[in-house]
Amino acid sequence: MKDRSLVVFTILSQTAVGAYFAFTLIHAWLLSQMDIESADLITYNILLAIILIMGAGLLASFFHLGDPLNSWRAIRNLRSSWLSREILFALLFFVLLCFSTALQWLNVRSPRLQETILSLTLFVGLILIYSMAKVYSLRTIPSWDVSQTFAIFVLSSLLLGGLFFSAAYTLNWANRWFLNQPDALINNAVTAPLYSLGALTIFLIGVEIVRILIYTAQSPLDPGNFHRTDPLPTRLKMLSTALLLISAVVILSLFIFPFNARETLIIFLSAFGLVLVAETANRIVFYQSRRPTM
Repeated sequence: MKDRSLVVFTILSQTAVGAYFAFTLIHAWLLSQMDIESADLITYNILLAIILIMGAGLLASFFHLGDPLNSWRAIRNLRSSWLSREILFALLFFVLLCFSTALQWLNVRSPRLQETILSLTLFVGLILIYSMAKVYSLRTIPSWDVSQTFAIFVLSSLLLGGLFFSAAYTLNWANRWFLNQPDALINNAVTAPLYSLGALTIFLIGVEIVRILIYTAQSPLDPGNFHRTDPLPTRLKMLSTALLLISAVVILSLFIFPFNARETLIIFLSAFGLVLVAETANRIVFYQSRRPTM
């Protein structure tokens, strides 16, 4: 598949933006519960993990450009090209991620500075998602010139990013990378956001399944002919829907059975893996829809 590098880039970069969005919200909540040093330790290494997946996404995008050494030329048309803007904001987001991580690792305990950098990085990340949607909202490709293109990327970002953050957050909880804080405070600080993220993820999975159905029904192409001549899109959508339903059940178990930190980590890692495969399948269908078999 010629578009595999685009699939990797969009999936990973959207995961990074979604994870950073969750990080910003949860870190702000932690600051309302404890001092900045404890909040930083509870979220320790999560920013580094986000940097790694964003870096992998950028690396994949360079391969799509053909000659990585000439990739700088892709941002020369900022005034007229959403593709150039997408690349620019992806690079800016990565640089700001590195700066945010450096502040945490260097123990810079200035709440005002952290808030400024977090807000700026999140703003650039959101603009990156918007730029991606604009790149693929093309009148020359009817299957992409629809309002759902933006919804596709936003839902992927929220689902994958939220689950990635939850898994990394639970890993910190399992390894107790904290200061000498009472267990009751630590457990409440970790479990309260995890339950909120879990409930939100179940809701978003439902929205994503509905979106898949609507996207199929409203495609400007002839979906019936497309699926008759090429059964792969239909099979991928069925696979995606099944995996999303299974992941919802997996997350729902958090609200039914008591789990310790390591068991909770397995649940979020499993759910993230299922949703990652599901969203990758959806993205393959998205790229293939621009050139149906005639």
